[in-house]
Amino acid sequence: MPKWITPKAIIYGLTLYLTFLSSFSEYPMYLVLSTITFCITTFVAISTWSMFGFVVSTQSDNEKVIYEIKLILVSLLLYTAASLIDLI
Repeated sequence: MPKWITPKAIIYGLTLYLTFLSSFSEYPMYLVLSTITFCITTFVAISTWSMFGFVVSTQSDNEKVIYEIKLILVSLLLYTAASLIDLI
C-alpha cells in the first residue's frame, strides 16, 4: 500500500458514509460534494498532523520543547477524557 494512503482515512471514510451519509446514495450530486468535502478535510487533517510531527522531530534534541509538547498533549487528552464522561 502506498505511503500516502492511510488506513485511518479509509476507515474514517467508510464509517462516515455507512453511518451518516447512506441516504446520499439516492442523490449522486450530494454524494460527489460530500466526497470532495471529505477528501479536503482528510487532506488538511493529515497534512497538519504531518507538519506537527516534522516540527517535533526537528526539535527532538531540545528537552524543554519535548517536555512542553508532552505536557500540552497530556492536558488535551485529560480534557477530552473529562469532557467525554461529563466532568467538565
